[in-house]
Amino acid sequence: MRTTRYAAGFALAALLLAGCGGDDETDGDATGDGAIDGEWELTEGTGPGGPLPLADDYRVTLTIDGTQIGGVSACNHYGATASRDGDTFAIAEIESTAMGCEPTAMDLEVAYHEALRDVATATREGDVLVLAGPLTDLRFTEIPPVPTAELVGTEWLLDTLIDGEVASSVGGDPATLLLAADGSLTATTGCRELIGQYTEAGGEVVVTELAVTDQLCPDELQAQDEHVIDVIGDGFQADVEGDRLTLTSTGGLGLVYHVTL
Repeated sequence: MRTTRYAAGFALAALLLAGCGGDDETDGDATGDGAIDGEWELTEGTGPGGPLPLADDYRVTLTIDGTQIGGVSACNHYGATASRDGDTFAIAEIESTAMGCEPTAMDLEVAYHEALRDVATATREGDVLVLAGPLTDLRFTEIPPVPTAELVGTEWLLDTLIDGEVASSVGGDPATLLLAADGSLTATTGCRELIGQYTEAGGEVVVTELAVTDQLCPDELQAQDEHVIDVIGDGFQADVEGDRLTLTSTGGLGLVYHVTL
């Protein structure tokens, strides 16, 4: 087995988010007209450099738990500590994984981190979380929880690869996915096996460790193999409808599974 590039990066992400849910007892469970602790997704924003270049394929999320924050910033996972006192909300140095992504995602990530460093207050306006600063206005909506109960313990069989608006069928050996209740993950790409660990953060299933068998795939399966590893390794949103499971990752990549018989 060889450990992929995802293991180190997402191990860091797990550490950054590990502070969430800790013993920190602050007044951070409520500011403004309601609680701000929870999981949020950025829907619009302006920072010191102007409007943030949001893109449908690259999510920006924020998890707040007391003074610990984290999430996905279009490309990488990030974490930081926030100073909180009433509506005051100041973010200290931001730590981040170090994956490279498309320029669109990287430009958004840089602008978002710059905006976070300018934030001075956090308030809730109905269902909207607002982080504001002298040159910043970031607006988030609450993320519904991942349907973990429907995912865990079910073996799924891959039948479709999604790349933007393009859907294609799969080949090779049966490609399966199983998320176990103990946080372990097993999967196949059609020619190789994956073994890892996962957690839930920011409304996504986040893979914190991932190892891949090192045999070579046939030429006709190499693109499929890379596609499956990219989606699972980069973390994904999961949508279950009946016996169908759709995984959506960054950059418009996705996988569609059905329940195995």
